Amino acid sequence: MKKIRRIKKGTETERFWAHVTKEGSKLLSTQCWEWTGPFAGRGYGAFFMNKTYRAAHRTSWQLHNGDPGKLCVLHRCDNPPCIRPDHLFLGTFDDNNKDKAKKGRAPKGEGHKSTKFSDQAILEIRRRAAAGEPHRVIAADYGISQGYTSRVVRGHYRQSALRTRTFLRSDDGREETG
Repeated sequence: MKKIRRIKKGTETERFWAHVTKEGSKLLSTQCWEWTGPFAGRGYGAFFMNKTYRAAHRTSWQLHNGDPGKLCVLHRCDNPPCIRPDHLFLGTFDDNNKDKAKKGRAPKGEGHKSTKFSDQAILEIRRRAAAGEPHRVIAADYGISQGYTSRVVRGHYRQSALRTRTFLRSDDGREETG
């Protein structure tokens, strides 16, 4: 593994550019300018500036266009180490989430950090509800609220795990498709 040298001399701009290669991405066959310095999580470059680490692509944006403020700096090329200014654009937090989802990088279902149950458990909750078991009983078995159980059954959570059509019993006893 290549040892990364920390450059301590020169201006912040000089130190920044010392960690960049403009040869293009060897993995993606793009004309990206790739960060070769330290990396933070998920493949994004990290640059030490003003006594703190900052994302290298945000630093690149700031050097070329000014401070992005609270806006996110997104990649057109979908290459996290890329810092090429014309491959970057600004967006809101919501824009960033939509961009991730569109590019297939947003964690879903069991892969999401907030997931409480496996896909199998979600299917079992729905199966039990479809069989007529009261939501309060299912909720007690799983240690969740009746309201949460109802939202799982109605498909408000984990729709990706539930692409099959099931018949659900609503709270008033009517059967409906879920």
